[in-house]
Amino acid sequence: MTATSRAHRPRIAIVVQRYGAEITGGAEAHARAIAQKLVERYDVDVLTTCAKDNRHWSMDYPPGESSDGSIRVLRFPQNPRGSVWRRRTDWNVARLAKKAQRGEVLPPFVSATDSPSKRELDWLAAQGPESKALIEHLDRHRSQYAAVIVYSLRYWTAVHATLVAAEKSILIPTLHDEKAMYRSVFGHTLAHASTVLFNAKAEQKLADSLYGRRYLRNELIGLGIDAPTVDPTAQTNAREKYGVDAPYVIYTGRVNAAKGCDQLFSAFEKFRSITASPVKLVVVGRVEMPLPKADWLVSTGFVDDLTRDALLVGAFALVLPSKYESLSLSTLEAMACGVPVIVNGECAVLEDHVLLSGTGYAFRGRDELVSAIARMHGLSETERGEIADKSKRYVSENYTWPVILEKIERSIAAIDPRHSQ
Repeated sequence: MTATSRAHRPRIAIVVQRYGAEITGGAEAHARAIAQKLVERYDVDVLTTCAKDNRHWSMDYPPGESSDGSIRVLRFPQNPRGSVWRRRTDWNVARLAKKAQRGEVLPPFVSATDSPSKRELDWLAAQGPESKALIEHLDRHRSQYAAVIVYSLRYWTAVHATLVAAEKSILIPTLHDEKAMYRSVFGHTLAHASTVLFNAKAEQKLADSLYGRRYLRNELIGLGIDAPTVDPTAQTNAREKYGVDAPYVIYTGRVNAAKGCDQLFSAFEKFRSITASPVKLVVVGRVEMPLPKADWLVSTGFVDDLTRDALLVGAFALVLPSKYESLSLSTLEAMACGVPVIVNGECAVLEDHVLLSGTGYAFRGRDELVSAIARMHGLSETERGEIADKSKRYVSENYTWPVILEKIERSIAAIDPRHSQ
C-alpha cells in the first residue's frame, strides 16, 4: 500500500465499540492497528463511544473530537449497560446453544429479509454500548465516506452501523462461539453488510453454521503482525522491575474468568505442586478478578508495549486459556517472536494456529494444560529453535501487512470503484 497525496485521499470511517491506546487486545486493538495502517492511504475517522470499560459502558472519555496521530477520533455518549434482567438469555437461545454444542445442525434462524424482533433489539441495547448519537452522525455523514469498516458483530454499535450504512459497510465480525450469538439479529446484520471480512477460516465456518451463508462478498484477512525487537537490557530491566527471577510462563490480556484465567491459575498451582523448579506465571494486563496469593504469581497490571514485549520474549511459553477468540493477537505476537504457545483447544481458531503451524500445544481441560506447561518447560534448546523457526514462518507467510491491506483496499474499491488502484 502506497501513501496517497492528501488532496486526493478518500475518507473512510471505522466504527468500533471502544477505542484507545490503553485498550489492549481483542477487536479494539485490531481496529486501531488497521486504522494506523489505513491512514497512510485514506483520511480515517474513528467513530466510537466514550467507554473504556466494556463491563459497564461507563463514560470514561469526554465526548467530542480528538486525534490519535493522524487519525480523527469522534467519541459519542453511550447508555450504561442494562440490568442483569434485561440482559438475560431467554430459554430459546439457550436451547439452540446447547443443541449446537451437542453437534446438532441448526435450522436457519430467519430469512435475510426478516427484521429483528423487538425482544432481540431490546436485548442488544441492554448489552450495549447503545449510542444513538453515533448512529445519527453516521446516518447524516455516510455520503462522505468511501466505506465504513465496522467492528464487532455482537455489539449494538456494529449492528446499527451496518444497517444504517449497509451499502458501504465492511463488517469485521470477530465472531466467537458463545451463546450470545445464537440470535437472528446477527444473521440479519451479516446479510446486509456489503462485505464481511473474517479473521480466520474457523470463524467463517462458525458464521455459516449459525446463520447460513448470507453475506454478499467475503475475504479472510486476519491482521499484520510485526515481531517486536527487544534488546537484552530492556528484558533485564523488565524482569528486575517485577521481580521475575526464575523461568516463567506468560499470559497477556485482560485477567478475568471469561478469558479462562481461573483455569490457568488452578492448572499452574497443580503444576508447581508436582515440579521442583521455581517456575513462575507472569500475567500482564488489567486485573478484573481476585488473584491467588501465591509466590509463583507475578501480576504486572497494565504496562506499555515495550515492557510487555520485553517480558514476552523472555518467557519459555505463552498460555492463552480463552475459549473465545476470533484471531488472538497475543498468540500470533508470541509466535512471531518464536515463543512456544499453549492454547485452549476448545477454541477452533486457536487450535488451527497450532495445527497449521505445526507447532505449539492445544489443551483441553486442566490436566492437559498442566502437562503442556511441563512439556514446554522441559524443551531442549534444539527443540526450542525448531519451534521458533516454524512459528515465525507461519506468521510471516499468513499475517503480513501488505497482503491484508491489499484485501481491505479491494473491499473498499468494490464499494466505490473510484478508490481502486
